Amino acid sequence: MIKDRQIDQFWEKVIGGKYDMLISKNPSKWTKFGVDDSSGKRLSLYKDNSQIVSVVFSNKGQDYSHNFYRTVGEDEVYRTSENIFYMLNTRPTYWGNKPKIESSDSTKVN
Repeated sequence: MIKDRQIDQFWEKVIGGKYDMLISKNPSKWTKFGVDDSSGKRLSLYKDNSQIVSVVFSNKGQDYSHNFYRTVGEDEVYRTSENIFYMLNTRPTYWGNKPKIESSDSTKVN
């Protein structure tokens, strides 16, 4: 069963989210903000097997209320207006639960 609330929040806050400030335009500072290719979490969205956007998110920062992100192929690092890092969760149970399959009891005799 898919958890609709998680999906809705993901689209609202991650895909449609806002940033509150430009942090840097300097690629040499990507590591400092955790948005380099090896430090951050990369989120790529596809449509019809074609990548439409790829973004690197980071939880580095002075507080837990904001995150940093950078669109792959661009130099600018932005700060999100709220914490969205927890929504980049790869645990399948975060997004839903496996449906329970009723098993038949083959040991019963009629």
